[in-house]
Amino acid sequence: MVILKFGGSSLADIEEIRRVTSIIESQLGRNPVVVVSALGDITNVLEHLADLSLEHSEKFVINELNDFFEPRLYRIISGVVSKNAEQQQCLSDVNRIMQELKNVYRGLTVVKELTPRAMDTLLSYGEKISQTVITHALRSMNIAGVEIPAQKCVITDANFGRADVLWDQTSRSVEEHVVPAIEQNQVPVLQGFVGGTSDGTVTTLGRGGSDYTAAVLGSILGAEDIQIWTDVDGFLNADPGLVDEATTIEKLNIEEAKELANFGARVLHPRTVLPAIERDIPVYIRNTFAPEKQGTVLSGDKTGAGIHCLTAVRDLVRIELSGTAQSREQFADLINSAGWSQIYLTMQSPNAMTAIVDPGEPRLIDRFCEELSDEIECRTETEIGIIGIVGESLTTNSEEYRNLIGILEKFEYDFFPYSPNSNRWLLAVKDFNLSEIFSTLFHEIFNANSGKTSE
Repeated sequence: MVILKFGGSSLADIEEIRRVTSIIESQLGRNPVVVVSALGDITNVLEHLADLSLEHSEKFVINELNDFFEPRLYRIISGVVSKNAEQQQCLSDVNRIMQELKNVYRGLTVVKELTPRAMDTLLSYGEKISQTVITHALRSMNIAGVEIPAQKCVITDANFGRADVLWDQTSRSVEEHVVPAIEQNQVPVLQGFVGGTSDGTVTTLGRGGSDYTAAVLGSILGAEDIQIWTDVDGFLNADPGLVDEATTIEKLNIEEAKELANFGARVLHPRTVLPAIERDIPVYIRNTFAPEKQGTVLSGDKTGAGIHCLTAVRDLVRIELSGTAQSREQFADLINSAGWSQIYLTMQSPNAMTAIVDPGEPRLIDRFCEELSDEIECRTETEIGIIGIVGESLTTNSEEYRNLIGILEKFEYDFFPYSPNSNRWLLAVKDFNLSEIFSTLFHEIFNANSGKTSE
């Protein structure tokens, strides 16, 4: 059995959906279970229409919805569902879904309040439309696709917007709804990102929710592997925006993938597939637009000592707090509660703390410093970048460390060599130097270790 998850970019339009159904067809011998995200940018449109519903009339909102959805969906359906009878059934099903969606927006224009529960209901329609279109497209290819509602299968708590999966109940529901379909040689198609409480109320799983759905199903069903189909070949050994020669990493340990995600890589967040990795189920990141490529496989296996990849993030701010009367815990509380978009690094000494953060919005830095007591000194430095050097067994007594220090001899930087799993080093640099330092590191490290990466 294999879990095939397709992201929104893989479902953006007619040609993309045809590629997806072809990939599913090619793996019929492996009993595929399919997980789909919303078509293209539909989730963003649903959110936008929700905002409009709080400010505008029912007629205005429904007209906006019709203008976006109707021509696009009818064109896609006519392009991917080939049999006339199946196409008519798909159109009928999608029209029913659209009527439900319009009723939700009509309600919002009356109550003028968007609760987390209402938002989850709205957003779930993006995946529901994808599920219906893909199922009918498969049936028109004589593939026995069957829709299985995720809210009846992935059982969660009622933490709307970021619901937690209730594993025991979900396991029973998967056994009840998914397993019989597989045993009847059907192809189950489920919405990613969507779940439901025990009473059937729709919830969503938060960021990376579709990947998490795939991991949950794969873990419960004991899949041989999980394939995350997206618009990139997998994880690269460097940021392609900084070096043209970046290549795909064939095998990546999950801890390394976490570090890459924390410091700039945007392929997926590894925590979403941890349930599968913890059960020794490999997760493949593959490119829908280049299915002949094998992509990157994530697993819990070690991939060997050394530097395997580089990543970078820029436009950060360094904050230094000091004050003799304050404790390390007080500084940490101040930094952690400030509402930054992300905290990348913290370093503490008895009466001081340094943090490198993405503030999210520039004024947040000024407000943070202004609100501190007079006993605390706050110094800031903007236009800071971080380069992440990721691998395994990265210690300061290794040959890689000695080589790194030699490569960096002509540059100015702050070096942070310690991480909990000895799998990353960090360099803090000025933004204007980041590209040169990154390129130098890449060419020196991977020219010397070219056998560790591949196309």
